[in-house]
Amino acid sequence: MLTAPAASVRWRHYQAILLLVPLCSSCRETSLEVLGPEPKSESPAATGGSGSGIDTGFLGCDEGIAVGQPCQNSSECCTGLCTLDSLATITCRPTPGCLGVAGTCALASQCCSLSCEANEGGPPSCGESRLCSAVQNSCLENADCCSNQCSAGLCVALGPAAPGPPPPGPACSPAGESCNGPADCCSQVCNSSRDEIDRCELLPACRVQGELCASGEDCCSSVCSADKAGQNRCAALANCTTADTKPCARQVGEVCKNSNDCCSRVCIATSDGISRCAPAPGCRPSCDLCIQNSDCCSNSCAQDTTGIYRCAVPVPCLPEGELCNGDNQCCTDKGATKCIEDPAGLKAKRCKLNGPSVECLPDAAACSLASDCCGGHCLPLPAGGYVCSSSCVPENQLCTSRSDCCGPHSDCLNIAGQRACHETIH
Repeated sequence: MLTAPAASVRWRHYQAILLLVPLCSSCRETSLEVLGPEPKSESPAATGGSGSGIDTGFLGCDEGIAVGQPCQNSSECCTGLCTLDSLATITCRPTPGCLGVAGTCALASQCCSLSCEANEGGPPSCGESRLCSAVQNSCLENADCCSNQCSAGLCVALGPAAPGPPPPGPACSPAGESCNGPADCCSQVCNSSRDEIDRCELLPACRVQGELCASGEDCCSSVCSADKAGQNRCAALANCTTADTKPCARQVGEVCKNSNDCCSRVCIATSDGISRCAPAPGCRPSCDLCIQNSDCCSNSCAQDTTGIYRCAVPVPCLPEGELCNGDNQCCTDKGATKCIEDPAGLKAKRCKLNGPSVECLPDAAACSLASDCCGGHCLPLPAGGYVCSSSCVPENQLCTSRSDCCGPHSDCLNIAGQRACHETIH
């Protein structure tokens, strides 16, 4: 288990003033942040044209205090979340992957506050007065419980989740449940909450394997299936053999031990003391989840044996951007190609044009890898495909990796099946 950096220590220093702050690990700094960056210009690919962003509802609203402004409680904020920002000031913050106060909910774990409360004359909504009840604590209905199971007035534990290799393991506890250590939790993070009980934390963005879910869009794997007790939980994908001939199942956002766990071949540590699969810059390699053909380095997005759409392994040779083991696997129809780490340090070897006459590509040119581009970014277009850009991606717009995002504390997060830049520090 990795040790959380100084950001987590600072969080605990301020814990005494967080009586109104939700239990949510997105309220932490991540080790992916870049402190004090030079100003970046926003990408035309991300900001220009109709429908260039995705509607995830995290930015902008008609009523309430705006994001970044001081607040005293979450109900004041237009996003429904009041908590620490990157300067340790309590302000209204975005909600990447969870619902703010007043959001309509069916499960406690849908809420950043881990509290789904009944309303007279209306549907349940996210509250901030209390946390969900842990196992063996009193309840009136399922939504009162972190496990979403209330029986005879008491919250009961979930049964085994859909099978899958650890982490998190088949019998992990969901967000909000009491815990004795990280191994108890699907998130692999167990910390003291605002009620001074050690609880499993809710990770930002998509839900990891074993967490409760309402639909496949909630899950990093895109699979939400019922366990033996009938509770919907995020399940593991079937193993898939990538173009580098190694099997993988874990998608962007899942907890990982090393890069080989991830279909992207990128596993990055966070300040929570865990590591999560992260996207690799540029086109999506084989076995990665996809929506359309142009998402994939292979230009083929096909259903696997379970009906899930994933990037197919190309034949007879591997195009630029695809995962590889050796130079002989890479296509040479466009010139000399090498199988090299790209970007350096991420341990993901990918086919890359590497001849002596290869020059970097200008903005707006079609690309497969960020390293192909003079401007350093290979960004997705809403209509499909990737183009080079010398500008970064603003909040709530499509991205391929953390390095694309303008925000110093933003990451390229997998939310509702799309990858977009969202702030991860609260």
